Amino acid sequence: MKKEIKKVESKYVWKESDLNLVNSDVPIEKLPGVIKEKIKRIAELNNLPPTGITILGGRIYVNRTGLDTRLKRKEVEEGRRVKRIQSYPLERPTQKNNYLAGFKCVIEFEDDTEREKKRAEVVIEAVKNNKSPEEIEKILEVSGLTPPVYSAEGWCSPKSSKAIAYEYQYSEEQQKKVPSSILVENVIMMAETKAQNRAIRLATGTGITSLEEVIYSEPEEPKREEVKKPTIDVDIFEKKEGEKK
Repeated sequence: MKKEIKKVESKYVWKESDLNLVNSDVPIEKLPGVIKEKIKRIAELNNLPPTGITILGGRIYVNRTGLDTRLKRKEVEEGRRVKRIQSYPLERPTQKNNYLAGFKCVIEFEDDTEREKKRAEVVIEAVKNNKSPEEIEKILEVSGLTPPVYSAEGWCSPKSSKAIAYEYQYSEEQQKKVPSSILVENVIMMAETKAQNRAIRLATGTGITSLEEVIYSEPEEPKREEVKKPTIDVDIFEKKEGEKK
C-alpha cells in the first residue's frame, strides 16, 4: 500500500542574509548590485534556497543541492513520491567515437490509483486493437492519462568538457600543464549527471541551467588578419605611356 504524502504548499522565503550563503567564484560583496538583485529574483521565481545557487563567471546556475531541493518540494506540493530515477547508457565512450558518452535519465512519480487503473484499461484495449506503442502513447496523451514520467538526455566528450576529461601534466617545453590521458570515467560520470540534471529540471520546471551543463569548449585559435597586398593599377601606366606619346 502506498504511503500518502500530505499535500502542502512549499515556498522558500528569501531573506537578505541568504545572499551570503550563495556559492560564488567571486566574493558576494564584490558582485554588482544588478547581479545580486537577479540572484534574488531567480531564487524566488524557481523557489530555490541560497545554497542551491552557484555563481560562476558572473552567470547564475542551479547546483545539485538546488535540484534535489526542487524535486523534494515537488513531492510535497503534489502529494506524490518519486517512484524511480533511472539512468541508462545511450552510447559508451570508445576511441572509435572520440570517447563520446551519452545517457538518458527517466524520472517517474507515483500516480493516482484511479488513473493507473484507467490507464491500464486503455492500454489493454489498445493492444487488443493492434495499436502500436506510438499510437498507444498518443491515445493516453489525448485521454489525459499520460503517466507522470520525465526524461532527458545528457552527452559528454573530452572536447566538450576538457576541464574534467583529461589528466594534466606539466610540459617543460610549453611551460604549462597540458592534457595527457583521457579520464574515461569522468566523461561517463558527466554525461550521466547532465542527463539527471536535465530530467530534474524538466520535472520541476526549473528554468535556469545547472552547473554541470556548462560546456567547457576548447578555445578557438585567434584568427590571423589577412595582410592585403597592394594592387597595381596597370591602366595608370598605360595612361602615362599614352600621355608621353
